[in-house]
Amino acid sequence: MVELVCAIVLLAILAGVIVPRILSWDSRRTEEQVLAAADLLSSAARRSAFSTQRVAVEFDSREARLSVVWRKPGDPTSFELTPGTWEPDPLTPPVQLEGLTLLRAWAGGVELNTRGFRAALRDDQSAGGRVPLAIMLVEERGGRRWAIRLSPLSERAEVIADASDADLTAPDPAVIDLDAMGMREQPW
Repeated sequence: MVELVCAIVLLAILAGVIVPRILSWDSRRTEEQVLAAADLLSSAARRSAFSTQRVAVEFDSREARLSVVWRKPGDPTSFELTPGTWEPDPLTPPVQLEGLTLLRAWAGGVELNTRGFRAALRDDQSAGGRVPLAIMLVEERGGRRWAIRLSPLSERAEVIADASDADLTAPDPAVIDLDAMGMREQPW
């Protein structure tokens, strides 16, 4: 009888240690995917900063895939003004969003279609500046939300856990608007 009680106690202790780890595997895998998506945005920002090629972030909801694409130039020997085609970036592997849903996405202050989009990181209207990009991912099981923001001045995407909709469109803390502060005529 004593051996049976000892065996039951040992099994209970093992179950108490193992079950929480098994249950946390899904949340760890989800967090790894969120960090991989942030790394993808950071890689796109670096590629855009150090290259003359146009770079964009693309999302395909059918495959739940986030990827980086670049615009392949047209034929330089022809005199046609064809801009070329978008090609997958061979240096940045795409991120499969398993267990995550893209809830919202913003680029340059415009909300993007979550069924699929291609957001170029350079804006033709600005003087060489990069477009701010933000996406919100939600965990399908637990409902936990993450916002991933890429500001125009940073090459590293910022991950905000337990995010709200306000985190997507919040102004970049690194940008100081002198006009809004009433210092329009002040030199920097």
